[in-house]
Amino acid sequence: LSDIYTIICAVLYIIVSLAFGNDILYTILVTLSIVIAGIGVNAFSVMQDIKKPKFNWQNARELFKNNMTSLWAMLLCLPIFVLNLLFMIVVLPKLIEVNLNDMLIQLVMASPALVLGIAYLVIFRFILVNKFADRINDFDY
Repeated sequence: LSDIYTIICAVLYIIVSLAFGNDILYTILVTLSIVIAGIGVNAFSVMQDIKKPKFNWQNARELFKNNMTSLWAMLLCLPIFVLNLLFMIVVLPKLIEVNLNDMLIQLVMASPALVLGIAYLVIFRFILVNKFADRINDFDY
């Protein structure tokens, strides 16, 4: 379900980005990194819930107040934001000075988020599938 939410956010990003006149290549690359990183972070969240499952909540408020998984997921997304910010502040002006092709600049600017997103996806999905595969099917829904 959270993967569906990630894809909905990516589609909304595409609509807003294109509405503001962003280039389609950059929009596609950033969207791809959002989806890949989102699925990786979602795998991390599932992994945390499998480690310490809690099915008996007193109310909906307790579910959100005492659940640190969502905080860890946000903290995992923070490096992607910081890396992109650093690239915009440090790398982008230098790429413009060198007078590179716009397409190449967009590829370079989108690459940190894409690389980190792929790393999250590979690492957390690998751990989830290999370490917790036997526990995934143990739960009665």
